[in-house]
Amino acid sequence: MSTEPALRIEDRSATFRLPQDGSRVVVIVDSTAEALGLHELAMGVVTELGARHCASVYDLGRQEGLSPETWLRNARTGRGAQTTDPLRVVGPTLDATSRDAGLHGCQQVVFTSGPVWDILDHAHLAGQLRVVSLPGMGVLPPGCPDAFQVDCSGDPETVADALLRVPTEIVISQPGFMPYQWDNPEYAAEMGHDGAALVWRHWSGSADIRVGYLSDRPDEPLIAQVTHSDGSGRTVALSSEPMQPRRFMDQVARLGELSEPESAALRQARSGKPFLCPRCGHEHPAGCLRCQRDMRTGSAEGTPVFECISRANGLVMFVEQPGQEVLVFEAASRMTRVEHRCVVDAGPPAVCYQYDETARRWTREPFIQYHYVPPVTFLAMGEGG
Repeated sequence: MSTEPALRIEDRSATFRLPQDGSRVVVIVDSTAEALGLHELAMGVVTELGARHCASVYDLGRQEGLSPETWLRNARTGRGAQTTDPLRVVGPTLDATSRDAGLHGCQQVVFTSGPVWDILDHAHLAGQLRVVSLPGMGVLPPGCPDAFQVDCSGDPETVADALLRVPTEIVISQPGFMPYQWDNPEYAAEMGHDGAALVWRHWSGSADIRVGYLSDRPDEPLIAQVTHSDGSGRTVALSSEPMQPRRFMDQVARLGELSEPESAALRQARSGKPFLCPRCGHEHPAGCLRCQRDMRTGSAEGTPVFECISRANGLVMFVEQPGQEVLVFEAASRMTRVEHRCVVDAGPPAVCYQYDETARRWTREPFIQYHYVPPVTFLAMGEGG
């Protein structure tokens, strides 16, 4: 007798909130007279970053920050702080930003035209503290980590993009993972060898998501792999909790009910056999969805064989009831769960995945036009006639 524990597939729920570190920047500007050329670049970069990504602007060595709007206004009218003191130190400014809870997690970027004398005192911040200077200025001393330097050979937009670590791709996955509901339409389900993944590729809009899914590893966390615009990445483990299985009726919208002739036609077509058309009474091949003999709709495409499907835009489901009546539904989302199967409206063709307990993974079933998972018949709209 096998001593291995029985596999269990559970409904779980997990929430991902995108960490904000890296997507907001504190700009620190060298205001000495000789930095005026760099000052123009800093103004362009602050403009490109905008209030969404630029948290505050400081003059190098000072402890009072300004909003990007105020700093830009002062800079354009000549009211910004200027000094001829060549002693550039960043320590006092970093002390001030560290005390401001609203700036925690922000990158800090120094625009300078000369050496920042205490930069090596902050070598542990390399990557979080960065330096922008015009080409050939040589502002970083020997031994300074390469992560300090920012390439500023481009225009302000290019430099702003280089400063940001905004997410460009998020992949949420786990072996055996099969999502069937989520609240952010920017995510799309993609299937791999071991299971599905929810993938977000976007530059704007929220990346936050709450997902309901099936898993044969309920005690293991979901993993979110976040890739940033600068090529860096991070892994976030998502805790999950049990959730009530989503009822079939919560996943569909009712379209109507089949007549007796339509029900008989469905059973014949589902088995791949010709059927008697409930519209015209003549025989049609199994793949026919529109009767060309019955032109009462005035459409060149003919009349739908099943009257209800004329109102459908997505995956159609025929559900056989104990009393032999057949109810017709349309999927409310692109993925519908029926027991341990998930049907994806890939538009067309639809795709059905079933859990393989031996391989411990989701396998793709061949999806013919009528796909029967008792008591549900799925109709892949757009295939056939």
